[in-house]
Amino acid sequence: MKLVTLSCPKCNAQLQVNEDLTHAICNYCGYHFLIDDESQKVDVRVKNAREVGRELEYGRRSAGSNQELANEVGAMMEPLAKISELSPQIDRVTKVVEVYKKKTKNDKSTFGKLLPWIWFAGVFVLFLVGGSADGSIMEMILTALFMGLTAAGITYIVQYSHKSSLKGSMNNLTRLTKEMEANQQALRGHDIEIIPPDYRNRVAMSFIHNALINQRAMTMQEAVNLYEDDLHKNRLEAIEAEKLKQLNQINRSVRK
Repeated sequence: MKLVTLSCPKCNAQLQVNEDLTHAICNYCGYHFLIDDESQKVDVRVKNAREVGRELEYGRRSAGSNQELANEVGAMMEPLAKISELSPQIDRVTKVVEVYKKKTKNDKSTFGKLLPWIWFAGVFVLFLVGGSADGSIMEMILTALFMGLTAAGITYIVQYSHKSSLKGSMNNLTRLTKEMEANQQALRGHDIEIIPPDYRNRVAMSFIHNALINQRAMTMQEAVNLYEDDLHKNRLEAIEAEKLKQLNQINRSVRK
């Protein structure tokens, strides 16, 4: 079996193939092509060995760089996606914690501590003064006392709920913060700058990763452009689908 060297029509990498073959597959970019031109077959002994080696190395590095980029995106995909999902959650829970901290602080103030008794006294007097004259004095006092204690109890329960909600929100914030730190730790040693900020979400990174793995794109810019093209295509299809839906509704209305 005699081997000859020819150039890949797509990436220009040098390939060694059996001279009896009628087609070949590039080991670097995966391109399939026919060997139907005898002028493409160049004996490796005729070509400068240094030039052949340089071209082979260029092809190897091109394919290797693409694979390394795909692997890097794949390694960062889950941590970056989790961070993008956790950030708004942490912001929201932080605001809730601040609200309940303020409420709890008010509850612990002198006025807050007296508030249940203030409600008790106010409701007691209200029902005592405004009670029905048909009942006995004792019934009016007992009713006012019951309603006053009820108001005081409700006030205490509300204050207790503030304290309980603050504790639960702080526990939730601690959990989210630890999860955020774990994902940030997972990104140590990785260059997140290779992924543009607008594309650091699960859907975009998954598309970019697949484009690189399947060699639809050889660089990050090419992968991002493919993603944007896909978004644009989906938007156009959605618009056309909506137009078709409205047209069908109009046609049904006309038929009626």
